Amino acid sequence: RTIPGKLSAANRSYDESYPPIGAGLFDIERAEVEALVTALADAEAPRTIALAGPAGSGKSAVIRKALGRLDGDTRPVLVFRVDQLAGVSSLSGLGETTIDIDDSPAVVLEQLAGQQSAILIIDQADAVSDMSGRASSVRTVLLRLLRQARHYRQLKIVFSCRSFDLENDHEFRSIADPKFCTRIDIAPLRWIEDVLPVAKQLGIGVDQAGPKIQALLCQPIGLAIAAELARNGPVELGHVEHISQLYDELLKLRDREIRNQHQPPWSLYDALGAVARSMSEREQLAAPLSVLDRFPGAGDLLQQAGLVVASGQKLALMHESLFDYLHAREFVAQRNRLEDFLLQSEQTLFRRTQVRQILAQERELD
Repeated sequence: RTIPGKLSAANRSYDESYPPIGAGLFDIERAEVEALVTALADAEAPRTIALAGPAGSGKSAVIRKALGRLDGDTRPVLVFRVDQLAGVSSLSGLGETTIDIDDSPAVVLEQLAGQQSAILIIDQADAVSDMSGRASSVRTVLLRLLRQARHYRQLKIVFSCRSFDLENDHEFRSIADPKFCTRIDIAPLRWIEDVLPVAKQLGIGVDQAGPKIQALLCQPIGLAIAAELARNGPVELGHVEHISQLYDELLKLRDREIRNQHQPPWSLYDALGAVARSMSEREQLAAPLSVLDRFPGAGDLLQQAGLVVASGQKLALMHESLFDYLHAREFVAQRNRLEDFLLQSEQTLFRRTQVRQILAQERELD
């Protein structure tokens, strides 16, 4: 396979790494897509572009739409997800993992660019921020890649990261320095202009929607789950206040579909629980595919249901918030003590969101 062919394969793999939850059910034009495409085309603008927004705001969807707009562009492009780089410890290892080339992706892109520009898109960078508690050798390699890429004048860099991490991680904050970087902030969807037309079209009942469900559906992840719930008919969501309630309904739906169509000898909740436990133990948002070995056929069925994504021998959940939900659900169901959970391992920042979700789950049940 040629080097351009390897880049294309890597970009397809990136696109396929996102489960099709809500796919084909709605399409909302987002101004941030145009802003990103424009910044990439502007030769006079800073060569680094920071794409920032809270978790679930649709940063990756904006990247994928922008890539669609660049289809047919002659500039070499590479996009990859940092949260799928476990074990990478060198720039050449990064090249092997992302494009099957034993060299730094920045070097490969620069050599391909010639007299035109090339584009390097780094998604899910917050997976290795200081705030995440998952900083590792991958973080070191990522920072080396960015320092190297800055020396290549033909290379445009897109750095996609949660706003909180971008603003509170010292290294990330320097990457987004406005003197050298264009920052694009992902705004929530607009309730009247964006969400209500989709809700009406799909039969999502929100007539009694209060501010909490409005805020939830103004997040693309929330609206995507709601759209999936309405795929087979109208659904009433005016009572929903938390994303955990949407996941409750989604997993009930998927469990019923899998049992009716395939009658597996395992429970969807047990299979997903095993994945979440492995992630919690490893303090990573990836688990070995082998964790599903005792659930025959689960890997394929959970992928078809849009709940997990397999990449090589690694497994990821459809969204980080699903991990938080699954871990908290099992924790509360088993009546574990929060003190014991925190004392059984180092109190890393990885535990922060887990604890917050556990407390939220317990509050909902009170």
